[in-house]
Amino acid sequence: DPLRIIILIAGAFFWLVSLLLSSLIWFIAVKASNPQDEPLQKGLLIFGVMFSVLLQEAFRFLYYKLLRKAIEGLVALSEDGCSPISIQQMAYVAGVGFGLMSGAFSMINLLADALGPGIVGIHGDSQLYFLTSAFMTMVLIFLHTFWGILFFHGCEHRRWWEIMAVVVMHLAVSGSVSSWEQSSVRGPIFGDGSQRNPLLLPLLQKICHPLCQAGARIASSPQGGGSGFAKCCCARGRG
Repeated sequence: DPLRIIILIAGAFFWLVSLLLSSLIWFIAVKASNPQDEPLQKGLLIFGVMFSVLLQEAFRFLYYKLLRKAIEGLVALSEDGCSPISIQQMAYVAGVGFGLMSGAFSMINLLADALGPGIVGIHGDSQLYFLTSAFMTMVLIFLHTFWGILFFHGCEHRRWWEIMAVVVMHLAVSGSVSSWEQSSVRGPIFGDGSQRNPLLLPLLQKICHPLCQAGARIASSPQGGGSGFAKCCCARGRG
């Protein structure tokens, strides 16, 4: 469907713009600070992650407002007075767009680590770094899809607690992934003796699976028109 493809690409573009702005602000803050002050640099990194999450959700809201205007225009142009796509279907496709672009950048960072100079598995560390990172990328793509559905649903029905839940979950997951990368990625790649956190991945897996299932039910509900596209995506995403 050309309309869904346009929404998908536009969603990826909105995520990319939010990343560009947050990266620019973080870069300016780092350049304006003392590079030798490690606590300050660590604080700026935490600030950059949190600010990036908040900016992503702000752009998600702007994208919702844009799609809402688009639906009104489609209804005005249609012969039967109905939109060819529902807001639930738009939410699903927009969430996939956010997730795919986020996953693409995660893969770029992963491939950059693969170029060296470290060696995966050095000093007896786990050689599953790339497999684990790929799994984390997949989880984040599914989460962005679910967050998009829940966020749009909250905006559509004025359920602000759903919007706040998306922001809190996004902040929590980003903070958890950042702490996991600091404790586990540096170990297998650079061999600095860091210890892997054995609890984070199973915990994220248990959290993400029911959340994505809930999002899939919203996307394929009768209110959303029961889109075959949404059901297909739900089946491929396994929730």
